[in-house]
Amino acid sequence: YWGWVPAFLVGLALALINLFSRHRIVATTTIFAAAFLLGVVPIFFDAALITLDVIPGVVIFGIIAYRAMTLRRILASSRTNEISGLANLTALRYTDKKRDATLIALKLRNLSEIASSFDQIVERAVIDELRRRIEISDSQVEIYHSEDTLLWFSPMPMGPELAHHIEGLHSISNVALPINGRNVDLSLAFGVDGDRERSMTSRVGSAMLCAEEAARANEVWRFYDPQRRHEAVWQLSLLSRLDQAIDTGEIWVAFQPKLDIKSNRIIGAEALVRWEHPERGLIPPDEFIVAAEKHNRIEKLTMFVLDQAVSAAAQINARGVDFSMAVNLSAQLLQLPTLLKLIEGSLRLHRLPAHRLILEVTETGQLDRNGPSIAMMERLAEHGIHVSIDDYGTGNATLDYLKILPSDEVKIDRQFIANIDTNADDRILVGSTIAMVHSLGRKVVAEGVETKSVLDELAKLGCDTAQGYLIGRPVRFSSIARNILGHMAEAA
Repeated sequence: YWGWVPAFLVGLALALINLFSRHRIVATTTIFAAAFLLGVVPIFFDAALITLDVIPGVVIFGIIAYRAMTLRRILASSRTNEISGLANLTALRYTDKKRDATLIALKLRNLSEIASSFDQIVERAVIDELRRRIEISDSQVEIYHSEDTLLWFSPMPMGPELAHHIEGLHSISNVALPINGRNVDLSLAFGVDGDRERSMTSRVGSAMLCAEEAARANEVWRFYDPQRRHEAVWQLSLLSRLDQAIDTGEIWVAFQPKLDIKSNRIIGAEALVRWEHPERGLIPPDEFIVAAEKHNRIEKLTMFVLDQAVSAAAQINARGVDFSMAVNLSAQLLQLPTLLKLIEGSLRLHRLPAHRLILEVTETGQLDRNGPSIAMMERLAEHGIHVSIDDYGTGNATLDYLKILPSDEVKIDRQFIANIDTNADDRILVGSTIAMVHSLGRKVVAEGVETKSVLDELAKLGCDTAQGYLIGRPVRFSSIARNILGHMAEAA
């Protein structure tokens, strides 16, 4: 009688192999091995008058093997997209295969519209059709599916050949697909990562980011530039650095003078934010302003600029000079209920009359004609604060908004001003705009004035105010105050 220990050890060993095996074949083999060793072999031992107690071995193997099978099923489910049945990003990120290849991400830009318009069967059919078209060039390719993105590896390195391949794939896929008797239009964008040295998680993020950027820019594809890694780290911490920069004085306000064309004297300035980083130098305003607007962090920056601008204007007006100050105001802030209270608090603190402040509203395309933004602009106007439509002629800052916005002036974008002395079409457009705005009882500011001939043309067309490098570059307050007070003394 050998007892239960030998069969138990055999069952435990096979169970552990089954549990820790990464391949289904090995796990299946242990089941057959357990059936043979714990079911058939004891019969031969029994014929030789050797008795074994196999029940404990069978029980321990059965419990662990069943648990291992359940865990594998859960793991397989977590690594499979439920709609398409393809492996998902979890499977891609944790794969143990060597990926010495280029990673391509295909973003289906209008998947949300497809999903909301059709049932799940159509969505799966679309993914299946895209998979089939990807497999045309490589039938053995392994495709991964994550929501609106498909990812796979290509042996082609980054270069013209891969670009041509992606263009071809875009051409055959960016057409209406006949699915279930309906034509479904697809809109695609591609992202490519060829940096094979980085981790899989990082590469997946890069490829998907490039596809997203290509989609936003309405491009077919974008390649990932490894040099962007350092820039990406900077962008991730930009907003926290921005708040610190305001507190430490890295961010300051420059003032660009504005000229009254008829009287040929400086009547005001525009406050422009500047960020001088100790390591990166002067950071372009578009870089951090756009990020602040995108992440709803524009309020602190705007209020800092506003307070500095109001303070500067108040100091000049205190010297007996009629001087107005313009400050850019994001359309986002017009939805801030306390905006008027904050502005009035700054005006009261520095003792600046409300009519000396001009708020230049940007991104007018974000304004809802029936929303709180227009109501806030009306409240600002009622309290004597002037409102200006910035960048008129571009985007949505056109006739419709000129009609509904309670503005006091219109600022014509520099792209229409720069060549009015040599381009007849630009001159006609600017002239007609000035006449129209004047007929509505509003003033016109021309920005981007860089030559005397352009200024002369604006004078002929009846423009009210000019701003640009010819009038003066953005400078610190001490410089503009010295110049204005100097001209005042000369005039006296």
